[in-house]
Amino acid sequence: GGGAGYRHRQWVRRLEKEGAAFRIVPPAEIPPLLPELREVSDDWLHSKSAAEKGFSLGFFDDAYLLRFPL
Repeated sequence: GGGAGYRHRQWVRRLEKEGAAFRIVPPAEIPPLLPELREVSDDWLHSKSAAEKGFSLGFFDDAYLLRFPL
C-alpha cells in the first residue's frame, strides 16, 4: 500500500466495484465513439460553466482525437 499512486488505485478499485471498465481504443475504433466523447466533453464543460479553451488549454477536435489511441 501507500505510495504516490495510492489515491489513484483507490479510485480505480471503487470504479471497478461499480462496474466501470477502462481500455485503450485504437484510432480505427474511435469514429463511432466520437458522439459519446463529445457529449462527455460538453457535459464536463457545462458542469464547469466553461467554454472550449482554444489554443491555451486545448479543445475538442475530432481530427486530433482520431490520430492517437484514446
